Amino acid sequence: MTIVYDDLWVCTDCALLIANGDEPEDREGLADEIAALWPNAYLVIDHETNEFSWQACDGCGSPLGGSRCKATAIALPNSSVGHASECA
Repeated sequence: MTIVYDDLWVCTDCALLIANGDEPEDREGLADEIAALWPNAYLVIDHETNEFSWQACDGCGSPLGGSRCKATAIALPNSSVGHASECA
């Protein structure tokens, strides 16, 4: 297992999708947005949260403010990720 990034912050919609597979009804296609930004990695949710931030979501790229959950990007098995910039 290769950790690509370990200090990502994702919006609540991304956190619910990553943790539970629940795609919000008003964010159809969210899984595809995440996959497009992270084609060689998968994201896992950490226990840490930030109740409010204006930082763009690292999972889907949304610029909307709101709660953020800490996440980690892990290289997919058999991917050729050798450097973090190849994954993002």
